[in-house]
Amino acid sequence: MSWQDHTKSMEETLRDAVIEKDGQIDILKRNINELQTQLQQSYKKIEQKNRIIESLEDGHVYAEDIEDEVHEGS
Repeated sequence: MSWQDHTKSMEETLRDAVIEKDGQIDILKRNINELQTQLQQSYKKIEQKNRIIESLEDGHVYAEDIEDEVHEGS
């Protein structure tokens, strides 16, 4: 049986580093996608709240209308 060097070659070390970074990049991409979705939902909720405020200021909305819109936006 011959002796084998069990230390990693530079190529193996770099390959492992690239694989690890790829995994981290995938995680970051998923996190960004999730945050973008949450941000878009927040913008929609802000818009709904602004419409309610504008309607209240104009005096054109009744309590039932506000309740319906709030429940739909939740």
